Amino acid sequence: MRILISIFLFLNYCASGIQICDHYNHKNQICEIQSSEIPLPEKFSDFDEIIHQLYFKEKITLGIIYKKSLFENLSKYEVECKYHIFNRNKKFYVEGKLKGVRIYDDSIWCFDYLAIMIQNLFEHPFNQKELEIKKIRELFPVFIEIEINLNRKHQSVRKKKLLREFKLKN
Repeated sequence: MRILISIFLFLNYCASGIQICDHYNHKNQICEIQSSEIPLPEKFSDFDEIIHQLYFKEKITLGIIYKKSLFENLSKYEVECKYHIFNRNKKFYVEGKLKGVRIYDDSIWCFDYLAIMIQNLFEHPFNQKELEIKKIRELFPVFIEIEINLNRKHQSVRKKKLLREFKLKN
């Protein structure tokens, strides 16, 4: 009996955790992951054209999912989902909150559009001073770190993070 309980707890522990999940179908428990190559038009005249391409044509969303352990009650947590986007030398950097947060009985899924993250990177006052449209390709690859912060009242914060790299599609 003790062995069966140990195996059950081990399997439950392995099933819990955090993973990349850009599109989530909760009913079927299926996560889809986007490509790490970002398609940009060959020629573009301004940042708005890039954002329009990513938001309306490509519709790329990024996300992560946290699957709870068996004895964890997600309703007792306050959830905060954030992202940090930066380039290789961290010359360009911005952070923000993910707009999409879905809390289920067994998991928390956080997501947002890649276009919004990149737009915030372009529009940040510090970055605007140095970022020119002709040098936009030099900005890539960009790295995006997504985190879920789970806060329980009167207890410490638990942070879960994933880091991803995105390159321009040639």
